[in-house]
Amino acid sequence: MLFVYSRAVVSSCEFYAKWARRDPFFLSKTMSIDAKAIEHRAEELATPILANLGYGIVASEFCFEEGRWLLRIYIEKDGGVTIADCVRASHGIEDIILVEDFIPVSYNLEVSSPGIFRPLRSRGDFEKYVGQRARIKTLEPVDGRSNFRGIIAGFEQGSVAISIDGTKFLVPMEKIGKAKLDPEEIMPGKGERRISG
Repeated sequence: MLFVYSRAVVSSCEFYAKWARRDPFFLSKTMSIDAKAIEHRAEELATPILANLGYGIVASEFCFEEGRWLLRIYIEKDGGVTIADCVRASHGIEDIILVEDFIPVSYNLEVSSPGIFRPLRSRGDFEKYVGQRARIKTLEPVDGRSNFRGIIAGFEQGSVAISIDGTKFLVPMEKIGKAKLDPEEIMPGKGERRISG
């Protein structure tokens, strides 16, 4: 089951936040939002705090969804993540992220378990899930294709080996845009639980 804890955070940049809520395109006209830089800084700040709490960061993303900015952080731990873990992790990192004030808009901080569609980002991730189905989208075509959906076969020469209908493809790590587990079907009753703070 996917567990999500979401909490609204008000940025010190109230002028931008005010207009961003009115006009989602306002920011693109007045200032640049570097989502990757925000994600990197959020992970940099949150990683040691979460480690002390017993959690690891799977991935993060900063995006605009449903009329709001959202900083989403995926966490994991041995034995799985519960909604209580998401709440605890959120409380643990929200102050340092707010104090550092590197996000120029009001946003929602969302701490989530990875769920069954777990993001895959590192060599260790791919090696851990050898034999599992995955979906990979590349930044540029590899062997004439940009989308790969098959079984993770291992890691070779800096590339992810993925088997599709019996054919093995090698996808260089530096060319992977996004990758995640891709189970064939969702088991009945395996939904999402969300709680807001």
